Parts: sequence; structure tokens; C-alpha cells
Amino acid sequence: MISLSGFNICRDKHFTMALISMPEPLALMLSGLLGYGLVAWFFVRHPQSVNVRMLLLLLPLFLGICGTIQFAAMLRKPLNHAAAAPLLTNACILAVIMMIFCAALIAVFTSLLQRSQQREQHMSSMAATLRFEEAQLSLLVSAISGVLWQRSPHMWNYISLSPQSEGFLGYKHEEWMSGTQFFRDRVHPQDLPNLLTAWKNSLTKVKRFQIEFRFQKKDGSYAMLCENGVALPDANGHLTMCGVLKDVSQRHAQEDMQMRAHRQQVEAAHEAGKAEIAKSVLHNIGNVLTSLNVSAKLHVEKLASSRGANLGKAARLLRENEANMAKFIKESPQGRRLPAYLISVSEHLAEESRQLYIDAIGMVQHIEHMKDVIALQQVHGRASQMEEAVDLANLFEQSLALEGDVLRDHDIQITRNFADMPPVMLPKNLMLQVLVNLISNARHAVSATGVRERHITMTISQPQTGVAALTVQDSGCGISRNNLQRIFTHGFTTRKEGNGFGLHHAALLVEEIGGKLSAWSEGEGNGASFTLEFPANFAPPALAAAAKTITGTMPRPLKYTTSIPI
Repeated sequence: MISLSGFNICRDKHFTMALISMPEPLALMLSGLLGYGLVAWFFVRHPQSVNVRMLLLLLPLFLGICGTIQFAAMLRKPLNHAAAAPLLTNACILAVIMMIFCAALIAVFTSLLQRSQQREQHMSSMAATLRFEEAQLSLLVSAISGVLWQRSPHMWNYISLSPQSEGFLGYKHEEWMSGTQFFRDRVHPQDLPNLLTAWKNSLTKVKRFQIEFRFQKKDGSYAMLCENGVALPDANGHLTMCGVLKDVSQRHAQEDMQMRAHRQQVEAAHEAGKAEIAKSVLHNIGNVLTSLNVSAKLHVEKLASSRGANLGKAARLLRENEANMAKFIKESPQGRRLPAYLISVSEHLAEESRQLYIDAIGMVQHIEHMKDVIALQQVHGRASQMEEAVDLANLFEQSLALEGDVLRDHDIQITRNFADMPPVMLPKNLMLQVLVNLISNARHAVSATGVRERHITMTISQPQTGVAALTVQDSGCGISRNNLQRIFTHGFTTRKEGNGFGLHHAALLVEEIGGKLSAWSEGEGNGASFTLEFPANFAPPALAAAAKTITGTMPRPLKYTTSIPI
């Protein structure tokens, strides 16, 4: 029993019989629902159609009107007045129910349509995003200079390759995909074991790898390839190899060219260092030879003007009067003057001999200095990079020995601030070349016009954090800020007679031993300092003792005695 708004529909036998006896309302309802379904389907297919929306809004009104007309037609049948009123009421109620039912259907379909539209918009957005990402990925792949690859982790054959594989190293895409043997046969035999080891390690340790190897090109020559790869799990959890293969032959050629150029610069630096030492040697030897020449001329002049020749005359007089020697000395005028003359000549010859002895010692010193300078040039003129135990104070003294005469000629004061430091392992020859260059530059700076105080300070600093430092500071003409930035540039010089190689090559030599050469100046007229920093690798005790022996030091004036050895 169904009750609606106080009316009992099922108890109204006339209404029930009317519904049963009259199929028109049911047919009308079914046709209306069928039409609504067709309209709804059309709306789903064409949701943007305004006409369909209008039909959906008019459909409930259409069904309600049709139902009312149909039930009104029932009133024309011979029914008594008592049954007509309930029947009309029930017809109205049915029309309202139909309208509510249609409205509910419209709401449901509208919700479904909105969701369908949202899904369609979402799918369209996702499709557009995927198309954009696919286009971007295609551009990215095409922009890569190498070949993207995917390889089987066990067979090592390629599963897929990017389009760049076509023509790569002269091979076609099909040749690259032909199998593992194609790849292995063309890897250089010396590089194949390392390549296979890198592949296997990437699987066991699941990490990225990068390896360079030689690969035979189509024309038979070898190219240097660089392969970067990593093992990644696929959708099923199985590992697969992915990476990129690039031709780096041009980069290697450029690196080889740079290495050759660097070696040439280093060799030029060695030659420049040897030339600097040779220049100092020639200058020092020239000064010594000049001193020896002057001393030899003085000896000749002294011997030529010596009073020793007059002793022969005195000897002849004594020989002639040997029988009457006493009478000759007492009675003869010559005899009476002869003793005083002999005493005077003896004293003069003693002083003359003393001067000749002092000059001879000086000449010996000059000759020994020449021998030391030549020995230093022979030992350190070689561009050997063999490390040996080096006492830094001794190294400074040897550098000064090669510049000693020049420094004295220019009246340059040398100050030594040497920290007590054990010998270190260094390529001594290279370090000597660098220090000779720095001292030579300092000497030129303090000898420049306008410099009053000619002072060079050499400092050995205690190692800080494993780094030792040698400093050559001068009171010379200084360096401007602009020139300070270019001081180590190849070919840069401020001297008319300079070639701009010295400091540049010195910096290269310092780099060879893992050190650094730096310069500082407060500006023109304020002097400059050059600091050489290098790793302080102390020498073993057995080598350190031998390195402490001072050789080739800068010669100092000798103090001569006035006595002549007999």
C-alpha cells in the first residue's frame, strides 16, 4: 500500500482499472523515457550543443503535459461523478511524479556529463603534456652529441639506440644492433678487459661508470670513445644498462696538443733557466778574468820596476873586491855606501814580496771562484727533475755565488733571514734556476735609476700546514698594480733588454714541483717581494746530513797576514 499526500492510489479501483484498461499513459511514458534517453545520449556525445540542453529542460514539461492530456481524456469516458474527482487528482499526482522523476534523471545525467567532461579535459591535458614532453625529449635526444643506448645486462648486446647511431663512426644502425660480437671485435684489445670489468662492476655494485676506450672506425682507424652508463631496474624489476656513447677523439687531440705545448714551455723554461745561469757564469768569470788580468799586469809592472836588479851590481862589486873586502868597505866610497844600500834594498824587496804574495793569494782566490762557478754551472745547468735532499740555506748561498760578483759590483747589501729547517726533497737544479732568476730580477730592480738603498732580503720560513716558503724581497723600483697582474705572463717585461721569459718560465718550473710562485708590491718605488711556496717533504736523516754541507758559497774578502812564509 502506497500513500502520497493523503491519497490512497491503490484503493481507487476505478483509477487502477483505468490504468490497466488504458495503455496510452504507459505508452506515453515509455516513449517519453525513450526520447529522453536518446537526447541524453546525444548530449553525452555533443555536450557543447545548446539545443540539446534546451531539449533536456523542456522534456519534463513535455511529459507532464502529455500525461495531463491523457488523463483528461479519461474523463470523457462514462464515469460517475464520484469517481471522476479522485481520478483527476491521481492524474495530477502522477504528472508531478513524472516531472520529479525526469528532473532526477536530468540531475544524474548532468553530474555524469560533468564528470565525463572533467575526465575528457584531464585526458586532453595529459595528452598535451605527454606530447610536449615527447617533443622535448626528442629535441633533447637529438641535441646530444653522442648515442643513447640500452643494453642487455648479460648478453651485452644493444636493445635500443638513438637515431645518432646511424653513421656513427661510419657504421649503420643495423650494424650496431647486429650483436655483441660486432662491438667486442672493434674495441682495442688493450682496452677490452677494462671495459668488460667496468660493465660487470656496474651490475654488481649498481653504480654509474665512465670509461674511455679505443674503438675501430669503419675506415680502420681508431677513435677514442667515452661511455657513461648505469644499471637501472625495468618495470619488472630486472636490471638493464642505459647510457650514452660519445666520440671524444677531438678532445683527446686537443689535450695532447696542450700537453705538447706545455712540455715545450717547460723545456723552454729549463733552457731559459740554464741560459740565466750561463749568463751569470759568464759575467762572473768575466769579472774574475778582468781582476786576474789587472793583477797580472801589476805583477809585471812591479817586477819590471823592482830594485832587485840592482843587487847584481852590488854583487859584482863584492866579487871584484873579494880579496880586499875589509879595505874596500872601509876606504872605498862605494864600499862605505854598500851596507846601507843592501839594507835598503832588502827592506824594499821584503815589502815587494809581501805585496806580491798578497796579490798571488787574491789571484788564487779568483781562480778558485772560477772553478766553483764553472762546477755549479756544470752541475745545475742540467734540467734534471730528480729529487734530492736540499738544504735551503745552502741553495740560497749557491744562488748568490752565481750572482756574487754582480751584486758586489753594484754595492748591494744582502740580508739573510734563514729559519732553522731540515733539508727537504726537491729537484735541486730546477729550484736553483728559479732562485737565480729571482735574485737577478731583484738585482736589476735595486740597480734601477732613482733607487737609493740597494738591499735584498732572502727569507726561509718555517713550514705552515706542510708548505715551505722562500722569499726574495728587494728595495727596488717596485711594480705597479696593473703590471702585477701580468708579471708572470709570457713575453711581459718592463726592461728594455728583457725578453719576458724569466718569470713566466720560473712559474712553470715551480708548477712542475707542485708549488706556486707569487708576487707582491705596494706600487712603484716601494720594492717588491716574490714568494716561492712548495710542499715541505723532509729528507730522510741519512740524506739530510750530506745536504748540510755548504758548497759554492758567495766568496767574501780574505784577511791577509803581513808575514811571508819561509
